[in-house]
Amino acid sequence: MRKPIKYCSTIFPEIKHTVCKIGAGEIPTDPTPMETGDYIITLKDKSEWTSAKTREELVEKMEEKLVVLAGVKFEFQQPIQMRFNELMTGSKTGYCH
Repeated sequence: MRKPIKYCSTIFPEIKHTVCKIGAGEIPTDPTPMETGDYIITLKDKSEWTSAKTREELVEKMEEKLVVLAGVKFEFQQPIQMRFNELMTGSKTGYCH
């Protein structure tokens, strides 16, 4: 599980911190499987970015680089938006943001 985090951090200088949460919460309605990991990426201030000028451009570049990681699917969303969508639809998506 550490490989995607290390891979992101070494390629994109915009990344300030990364963390991965594995497993499900104790909420009975949480659709998260136990083997799922949520990657949370904190970005530096935009004035320090060198790879992209906008969030959309950075996401596009991250998607291009992360496609080489076999068996890992990423969705780029805000944490609260992601959790709300999961609870409303009953589905779980991958995450890197």
